[in-house]
Amino acid sequence: MSNPVYEYLAGRGCPDFVVAGRLPGLVSAWERVTQSVALGEEQEQDDYLNDVDGRQLLEDVLPVSEPALRSEYVERIVAADHLILKFLIPTSECLWGKANAVKYGYARDRNWWYYHRPRAVDSTWRTF
Repeated sequence: MSNPVYEYLAGRGCPDFVVAGRLPGLVSAWERVTQSVALGEEQEQDDYLNDVDGRQLLEDVLPVSEPALRSEYVERIVAADHLILKFLIPTSECLWGKANAVKYGYARDRNWWYYHRPRAVDSTWRTF
């Protein structure tokens, strides 16, 4: 039996652990990130960029996931998003930079995770 989420992630060239974790793994990872940010733990820029790329993967795989599975996880994603937004600061540009925002079609209203940074960041962050 085929698994559209598995196939999508593998086709995108995601790391094996992401492919194997499929939707449940992506949701759990995002929940861990949101908890960390909510607790005020300092975020390292490269790690956080990977984390928000995971949030983008969630957005991308939801439409191809099975409806029953999707409905099971959407509530958790919405709750995690609601939590983290309380602890983020809007940025003047996309975290990946203007060129990548244009290249990948990121928009502040649709991909908000790329246009906010955590309040607690370490010295690796550049300013936006």
